[in-house]
Amino acid sequence: MKPGALQDPGRILLADYLRMEGNYTFHAQLRHGECDGMRELVWTEHVDVGIDAGSTVVTADPLDPDADGRDCMRLTVTAGASDNRLFIWRVPFVCGRQHDDCCACAPVRPGRYAKEINIHNATGERAPVLEQVIPLVPAGAVRGREPRVAQVAARDAVLLSAHSATMDDCCRLQELLLGGPAGDHVPLSSGIVEIISTAELAVTVVYTTGSGAIDVETVAGRRLL
Repeated sequence: MKPGALQDPGRILLADYLRMEGNYTFHAQLRHGECDGMRELVWTEHVDVGIDAGSTVVTADPLDPDADGRDCMRLTVTAGASDNRLFIWRVPFVCGRQHDDCCACAPVRPGRYAKEINIHNATGERAPVLEQVIPLVPAGAVRGREPRVAQVAARDAVLLSAHSATMDDCCRLQELLLGGPAGDHVPLSSGIVEIISTAELAVTVVYTTGSGAIDVETVAGRRLL
C-alpha cells in the first residue's frame, strides 16, 4: 500500500443488528504497514425502532357489529408500498370517586371526577378508530405505580362515517374495564386511552370535578406513519 493511501473495505451490512431501540457503540481500527502505526475510531449511534412509512400498508376490514350494535373493524399493518397514514392520540382519564382515606396513599385528592372524550371525523372519508385503554388505577386498585407498569386491558373500535362524531365517557370506559355497566359510586379509575386511526381526527376532552368545574382541552395527535 502506498504511503497515505487507504484501502476501501467496502460496505459492511448489519442485517441482523440494530433491531432493538438503544445506543450502539462501534469500534473501528485501521492499520497501515506492519509496524508503521494504527488509527482507531469509536462512536455511538442511537437507534429508534419504528414503522417504515415508505413500505407499510394499513388496511381496515369491517367486521360484524359487537353486542352493543357498534361497528367493528380489523386494522392490518403489512409490508408494501402505501400512501396511507396512521395517527395516534394519547388521552389521560380520571373517573369515579376518590374517598378520603387517611390510611392509604391516594393518587389524587378526595373528590368525584368525570371525563368525556369527543372524537370528530371532519374528513370526507370513513375513519376506522381503535381505542386501547391502559388502566393505571382500575376501580381503586393501583396497578401502574412505578416500578410496576400497566398494559392494555381493554380495546374498543368504531367506524366513523364522513363528518360524524362519537364520544367515550366514564361510563363506557368503566364498562370496558369492568366487563359490565358501572354504577354511580365506582371507586376511582385512571389511566390512558390510546386513540389510533388512519384519518386525522379532532379529539377534545372535557374534564369535570365534583365541584362542577369544567375544563376542555384539545389533544394533539402524532403521526406514526
